[in-house]
Amino acid sequence: MTVSKSVVAGAIVLASITGLALTAAGPQQGGRGAAAAPEPTPQRKAFEAWIDGQASAALAARRERVAALRTADDVRRYSEHARTSLLAMVGGMPAITAPLGARITRTEQRDGYRMEFLIYESMPGLRVTAIVYVPAGAGPFPAILGTAGHAIEGKASTTYQNAWISFARRGFMVLAYDPPGQGERIEYWDKGKNASRIGFGTREHMMTGQQLMLTGSHIAKFMTEDGRRAIDYLATRGDVDMTRVAVAGNSGGGTQAALLAAYEPRLAAIVSSCYMTSWQHMWQTPGPQDAEQVLPGFVGGGFDFADFAIAAAPRGFLVSSAIKDYFPIAGARQTYTELQRDHVAMVENDAMHGWMQPLREGAYRWLGTWFKNPGPAAEAPVKPEPPATLNVTKTGQLATSEGTTTVRAIHAADARALAKRRAPASANALRTLLSLPATPPAPRVIQRQAGGANRESLIVEVEPGVQLRATLRRPASAAATAGAVLLIDDRGTGASTRADALVASGQTVLLLDVRGTGDLGPSAGGGEYSSSYRIAARAWLLGTSVVAWQTRDVLAGLALLRAEAPKAALTIHARGQTAPAALFAAQFDRPAALVLEESLVSYLDLATGDEYRDAALLVMPRVLTVTDLPELMGRAAPARVTLRNPKTPQGQTIAKDRLAVHLGTAVPTNTEILVD
Repeated sequence: MTVSKSVVAGAIVLASITGLALTAAGPQQGGRGAAAAPEPTPQRKAFEAWIDGQASAALAARRERVAALRTADDVRRYSEHARTSLLAMVGGMPAITAPLGARITRTEQRDGYRMEFLIYESMPGLRVTAIVYVPAGAGPFPAILGTAGHAIEGKASTTYQNAWISFARRGFMVLAYDPPGQGERIEYWDKGKNASRIGFGTREHMMTGQQLMLTGSHIAKFMTEDGRRAIDYLATRGDVDMTRVAVAGNSGGGTQAALLAAYEPRLAAIVSSCYMTSWQHMWQTPGPQDAEQVLPGFVGGGFDFADFAIAAAPRGFLVSSAIKDYFPIAGARQTYTELQRDHVAMVENDAMHGWMQPLREGAYRWLGTWFKNPGPAAEAPVKPEPPATLNVTKTGQLATSEGTTTVRAIHAADARALAKRRAPASANALRTLLSLPATPPAPRVIQRQAGGANRESLIVEVEPGVQLRATLRRPASAAATAGAVLLIDDRGTGASTRADALVASGQTVLLLDVRGTGDLGPSAGGGEYSSSYRIAARAWLLGTSVVAWQTRDVLAGLALLRAEAPKAALTIHARGQTAPAALFAAQFDRPAALVLEESLVSYLDLATGDEYRDAALLVMPRVLTVTDLPELMGRAAPARVTLRNPKTPQGQTIAKDRLAVHLGTAVPTNTEILVD
């Protein structure tokens, strides 16, 4: 192993640290591979280019702003802007005044340090399990928050034990805690399975995380609050030097470290391992990752990974990177090049994703220098203990011993309270939520091809760069036309079984594959992060949603159908995930009727449920701060709204006598339910 270093104004800059190419130890984030997909159509290529172009434009504008920073005042102002903006993206940090409820369940002595097994509350009733590694001696000690990556064992993972013990041997107190969904904090605990009923870690984060965005909250807020309250606990101890508190973590823990850099001013130094890169290199491959790593509006608002370090200035920040990581090393190097300021350093290791020994040693060395707490450069052998021996609780789970509330339970209560106090939606508020221009561009048919009797295949440009496939079908006799229907379906209109009957009844039908469906819908492929999620997460990062995109498409479809059948009364027939877009579009171009088939009936129902199925394309950040679907149904009057076989968030058909329960309010007078 070779190391080159230089000290610049108190910061040690580590050049490339090269070790053996090792594989990551312990469970890490999955879902990196994908099945081979067929060659995309020109419309799909254009759609992907359109999405990528928005990200590229936002990131290019950001690079220009950062390049223009010349003075310390420039950097300070930008840093304040970054912190304020990043805080708004997660809905702000809660002001917790309740007691910590901190208590040590037991203490055990080890060679050179002792372990104190700790429980504290990050929010009222939300308990956190942690281990405090206390060095030998009297202190006061510099302290480190140990943030675990996505290992099922959380704080007790072998990789992280190596780090926590090695820091303690160097005179650092370490408070290592379990994130929600990991270690002793499984939130979807199944007593029969003795495990999470939906899958640990990232799967729990994804399930809860998408619900939180509906109210403008975010799972990153809750994870960050765990760390902030851990600092509150450290401040109660007499053996901690509160001027020398750092955070250090890897992968998901590297994410938490970066978030805390922006949100917690009491930190003096930050070590973010196997996370920092750039969205220029991350956007397509591997693409958006876990829920806490996707902040709505982050890319569209002109921010990048480097802004976590800028927000931390002038506090120390170590970018710790694995060369063969799926968090691209090219992006990490680009970020470090941009950040070559006194407070930022970088360490690399020629290995796969994971906090390998060379990266851990880089962290020991850098923090030792930053905190003037020198220690040995090499990591002495550590004998990790079986995770079960490190349980803070008697059973190894808060859910079955100490008891705790959950993140989703806290959020469900918040969502219900928000629904009660929310003012009626205004047209302007709806436009803002949808990022809808006052005058949307007129749709343009760029290709029209006869496809048989009374049938035409169309390519419709709904805005520059976005082309949708459509099929226009007319009844056999134009004189028999009884109306016109815009038909959209989340499976793609080719899967719809309704068109034949509608045409036979005398309707002119425009079948339109809106964004997120058909040709522009999720592609085949395995992995932890589904194609639906990847499309939706890019929209969230850009500051919008798939529903907002689809609303524009529906408005374009209505305009086109009015031109094709100018005297006909219009109906929107939307199935599945496309129903919210139909309701939103009806607020601006009112049809005569809406038929919503097999659809969600309330975002509040989704936000407060215990579990749900396949919701990514439905999720609109902040929607419940503005409106909900029942209100949109009522606002659509005098149009009649028919709910045909409406669904719960779990995919079950709602019985007529249960509709009001799932709406969360009285059934609007213009709304009826039909159950086959």
